[in-house]
Amino acid sequence: MGKLSQRLQWSVNEINKLALYNSTYRLVSFLLNQAFKDGKLVDIHLPTSKQILASQLTISPETLSRILQKLSKKGLIKIDKNCISLLKTTELKQLIGI
Repeated sequence: MGKLSQRLQWSVNEINKLALYNSTYRLVSFLLNQAFKDGKLVDIHLPTSKQILASQLTISPETLSRILQKLSKKGLIKIDKNCISLLKTTELKQLIGI
């Protein structure tokens, strides 16, 4: 019963993110969630293609590419093929209001 409750809560949170927040918020939130393992900042290795990631975030692949380029030009992230490094986590958190 507890596990079912956790899954339901996760689903409700995901639906809220998709319905209430813009594509930049969803991408930055995803990156921040992936970048911290055991409290340490690590590089993000995308296990799937950018098209699948865009689909999971409910944005088009073109929009995903534009947002990644915009964040890169601002110096907030560094992109190397399927590896993304977060350079300025404080600014990324401010961007989404955390």
